[in-house]
Amino acid sequence: MTSFLSTDRPDQIYRLITPLFIHAGILRCIFTVVGQMTIMRNFETMIGWHRLSIIYFISGIGGYLASSIFVPYMPEVGPAGSQGGVLGALIINVLYNWHFIRRPRKVLLIHLAIAAFLFLTGFVPYIDNWAQLFGFVIGCLLAAALIPYFHFGKQTRHQRIIIVVGSLSITFLIFVILFTTFYAYPIIDNPVFSWLNCPFTNSKVCDHQSLILKNWLPI
Repeated sequence: MTSFLSTDRPDQIYRLITPLFIHAGILRCIFTVVGQMTIMRNFETMIGWHRLSIIYFISGIGGYLASSIFVPYMPEVGPAGSQGGVLGALIINVLYNWHFIRRPRKVLLIHLAIAAFLFLTGFVPYIDNWAQLFGFVIGCLLAAALIPYFHFGKQTRHQRIIIVVGSLSITFLIFVILFTTFYAYPIIDNPVFSWLNCPFTNSKVCDHQSLILKNWLPI
């Protein structure tokens, strides 16, 4: 890691990428590896490594960018945003291939249940719901634009173009808003935003997430 060039502005943009490769403990590392070797491995075979890589990394970067804005005092590592993005892409894949999947409603419900479970894990130490939420949204948008759509016809082609252009435009707009907010207002201190990660902000339950780190400053 390098030192800050400015004392009052964030200038270590690489910190949006490096946490994707770091894990807070062996259990989270095992969870990530198992997910990559099972779910993501099969998904990669379906849509290709290049599409999955774009979804994984851009969702993770967007998730950490949102996290740095809404919970700036919470230290975090791990690919929570990326995992949320992959899950969102899996749901879009089910919707895209609805007629080709056996019992698609059951498959969709399973994916939605996993999404709800991951959201609940955001209350566990050092797992950020802001990263997972924004990663999930960005993953859905990118998947809508990148995942192959196996339907044919002139009307379907026009609809596909609208979906691709619309999804990429919204994704670009999200990043513009996040980057603008990040550099214009590097610290947004509002307890309402911290509540999404830990609803017990008035007690010591949230101390382990460093959501009240500002009370300890300067260290």
